[in-house]
Amino acid sequence: MEDAIHYVFTFQDSTLECIVIEGQFWQPQVQVFTSEQEAKDGWCKLVNDVGL
Repeated sequence: MEDAIHYVFTFQDSTLECIVIEGQFWQPQVQVFTSEQEAKDGWCKLVNDVGL
């Protein structure tokens, strides 16, 4: 865990904490969405692009 990075995301009514170990091929990506639909569309695109 010594190489892990701690992220804290706050929302209107909740908090999400993540601990991540970054590497050369898996850098975290943070995106901000202004609506639920925009977030769903962004997630679908991210998941679909993984297989490319």
